[in-house]
Amino acid sequence: MKNIIISSILIIILISIYPKISNTSTSGSPGGMTGSPADGASCTTCHYAGVGNSGFIESNIPLTGYIPNQTYTLTLTINQPGINKFGFEITSEEDNFGSAKTGTFLLTNSNETKFVNNNNSVTHKASGTSGNGGKTWEIDWQAPNSGTGTVNFYAAFIAANSDGQNSGDTWHSSNISITEDVVNSINEISKENQIIFNYLTKEINVNNLSEINVYSINGKQILNKKNTTTISLKDIKPGIYLIDKINNNKKINKIISIN
Repeated sequence: MKNIIISSILIIILISIYPKISNTSTSGSPGGMTGSPADGASCTTCHYAGVGNSGFIESNIPLTGYIPNQTYTLTLTINQPGINKFGFEITSEEDNFGSAKTGTFLLTNSNETKFVNNNNSVTHKASGTSGNGGKTWEIDWQAPNSGTGTVNFYAAFIAANSDGQNSGDTWHSSNISITEDVVNSINEISKENQIIFNYLTKEINVNNLSEINVYSINGKQILNKKNTTTISLKDIKPGIYLIDKINNNKKINKIISIN
């Protein structure tokens, strides 16, 4: 009996001192790990990581600010020489107490990225981790409604040494603040440029001949029609879709939900 107790104690000690195997996954962040005020946690929760400063968020949002309900492209980059496996998570929040999530993320490369945290964040997939000293991902983001004000983006990046352990990886972070361009939004989103969706007839209507594209939330093109003012979505299965209206090289976007 005494030998059994001693053996049990030894097993427990060995387990406690055995190097921790990484509980992270190459298939992406579990969500809520950007280090933002609302998330309250970062990649270091799992990675026990050192700190780097080569993770970046870039966008094509003008210096004057975002136009409400318009769609922009975000480019996420991490650089670290000698590393060939990388990951990330990004989210966007209002610039106020409570930091509510705001804006809508859209996947442009569903092979490498996916949604997490109730679609309020985007992270990598296992097929989107490989790079030679660095990695870049692109996603789209639709700005929130008018009156939201400044939006803060928070991104956390991991440069992993692929040794299967929690330690030894490097955590990089980045955040940017984007103001709302209220004046331009009023000029751009005029009645002439509106996209109207009739939830009863499931038809999209615009006020001038345009090219209309319909995309799934994962970025896959569902429908395309040129020189039209109407397009029917009655045969499309329920879900969330992005509508593009292009007229005179001007693109207007709208997100709709089909029930």
